Amino acid sequence: MFTFYSIKICRLRLNKKLQILYPPVEYNKLINLKKINIREQLKIPKENVMVLYPARVEIHKGQITFLKYLEKINFFEDYKDFTFVFSGVGLQDKILIQYAKKYPQQVLYLGFRKDVPQLMLSADYFLLYSSSEGLPISILEAMSLGLPVITTPVGELKHVLNDNNSFVITRLNKIINIITNKQNIEKLKLSEMRKLPSSCACENIFAVIEEEF
Repeated sequence: MFTFYSIKICRLRLNKKLQILYPPVEYNKLINLKKINIREQLKIPKENVMVLYPARVEIHKGQITFLKYLEKINFFEDYKDFTFVFSGVGLQDKILIQYAKKYPQQVLYLGFRKDVPQLMLSADYFLLYSSSEGLPISILEAMSLGLPVITTPVGELKHVLNDNNSFVITRLNKIINIITNKQNIEKLKLSEMRKLPSSCACENIFAVIEEEF
């Protein structure tokens, strides 16, 4: 069974190196996913920038920290054409519900969703401001679908992501600089950020396993 953490395969022979395999992503299945009109279902205006934040609602996942920062800098008053869509459940979901009620046009909390890849197809950015991670499958799926990723360099992420295929950030203000630059969206559609690292493609991982075992 694969988990969110990298799987280390120790080879028996001492003259061979450690092989690290990442959680497999069904790339071919994802890129052939039929898009449905999620924005219309969620009543998100076409002109709005949609930022998707799919993760368990826990302290280390950073949702509440991020929303508090948006309030602090008066983002919700200054930028009406942004919609932040949160999916997932956890210990802090009641706080997230409060934010969704306070800013109903800009903060949507969907709870648990099975159709996260469909949400990704309609979003403009994938965001995860986490202080601790393994290697989230959701980030690899977002990259497979060509969705620009904004995240922190924690856990195994620092081995897969870089400035060429994602926005690796450490400060909250950097997130604002990225998403408010609307020229980024069209430019990124043609960039390297549409490419999933080959080491994470399902067929490549299984090929390594078959070779070793």
